[in-house]
Amino acid sequence: MKPVTTLEELDALDSDLMPNDADLADQERELRIQAHGLLVPPWTDAEINRFLLRVGLFDRRGLSADAAEMMAERCLNRDRDMDDRRACIECAHRQGSGFCAATKLPVFPTEIFHRCHRFGWQVPRHQGQE
Repeated sequence: MKPVTTLEELDALDSDLMPNDADLADQERELRIQAHGLLVPPWTDAEINRFLLRVGLFDRRGLSADAAEMMAERCLNRDRDMDDRRACIECAHRQGSGFCAATKLPVFPTEIFHRCHRFGWQVPRHQGQE
């Protein structure tokens, strides 16, 4: 059986459900959509707040608005996947010179997630906070 890639294909799979089982059909369809990655749960308030704070941090660290938003969304998806890798642009040890204060080595490119035993969270500033 080939993987389901569209909602139309998913609907075709659902056609074998009984018409009087509408609630069950809706629940099963939602589970199938999630299982095939066709539906991503909406962001929580905490995720939205964290996204906005990260966009601000990445902007202050030199990313364009679009690049900051893309990187913040990648971080959100990484967090949802419980991936323990981090990016240097998130780290408190990243210096404006492009070097890591902890390792004294050049930082990794922005888009690379990796594991670093010296990683330290850079706490993003809230709007209006110095």
